[in-house]
Amino acid sequence: MLALNYDCPPTIVQPDTTNTTITLSGNQIISTEVRFGQFSNINLSNIQCLAVWAITVNNSPDIGRSFLQFDYSSLPSSSKIFNATLYLYGDTTQVEVGHVKGATEYSGPNNWEIYSVTSAWDASTITWNNQPGYTTVNSINMPATTSTFENYSIDITTLAHNEVSNPSSSFGIVMMQALEVPYRGLAFYNVYGPPGLQPKLVIKYK
Repeated sequence: MLALNYDCPPTIVQPDTTNTTITLSGNQIISTEVRFGQFSNINLSNIQCLAVWAITVNNSPDIGRSFLQFDYSSLPSSSKIFNATLYLYGDTTQVEVGHVKGATEYSGPNNWEIYSVTSAWDASTITWNNQPGYTTVNSINMPATTSTFENYSIDITTLAHNEVSNPSSSFGIVMMQALEVPYRGLAFYNVYGPPGLQPKLVIKYK
């Protein structure tokens, strides 16, 4: 009797494309602002605003920059970041920018920059006068606002990856106006802002 041979079809192994998502928020983020002018030597970590502006106060320049640093300890040590999106929410309460609520482009566009911070800083002691250094490498250029209170979702994957990979030389980010000349700016809530409007970083990793 003739035996019949049945070849089994080859097993196809599909690539593992599953990524895990985590959200860093609350006490997993350190945030504060520093300001040049009458606040140059004053720590401002106890207020809910993140200033990204160039304005005047009492006819004197007031330049605001804001710092964020993220606690990546919840990421497995062997993980690879595929995407990191930072969410920032426009501060609807502050009245510094233009002395009215919301963003201003009174003297020109308020486009802004995000840079990687290159030295350690402490939110409880940082001021304009002792702020850490930063690098323009892999900087992110942000467009000017199109509404009074604008929210942003920003891809900071490269900066986040560098911070995780090089913790001894990367210490979060700093945000500032591209041209720090009054009168232009915007502001965001920091970690002390209203629930749902605080900064958060959503990370996809594998």
